[in-house]
Amino acid sequence: MDACYPGDVQMKKVNYDAKLEHDMIKNYKVLQCLFDKRQITKHVDVPKLCRQKPLDNLEFLQWIKRYFDINYGGHEYDATSRRGGKAVAMKENDSGNKPAPKTSTAAVKTG
Repeated sequence: MDACYPGDVQMKKVNYDAKLEHDMIKNYKVLQCLFDKRQITKHVDVPKLCRQKPLDNLEFLQWIKRYFDINYGGHEYDATSRRGGKAVAMKENDSGNKPAPKTSTAAVKTG
């Protein structure tokens, strides 16, 4: 959302390593402040999202993605500098999902 509305999101209030419910709630409050400021009427069911059920989170993520696709102006955006250089921890889940290995982009001959 910060890419859509640079400067409107209170990035200093975002906890990039939120694991506990009260930390997640604080982050959703930052998002809700932006929604209120921009008159975005999407209801964010915070308790439901904090339970971290995959389907609930997927639904919200799909809404965010669609909103972004419609409203992002295409300008250059440096997420690391907007976060003040703070790293975002990536969480491995129980299924062992890891980033896909880099593949070669060389053409493959067939026949």
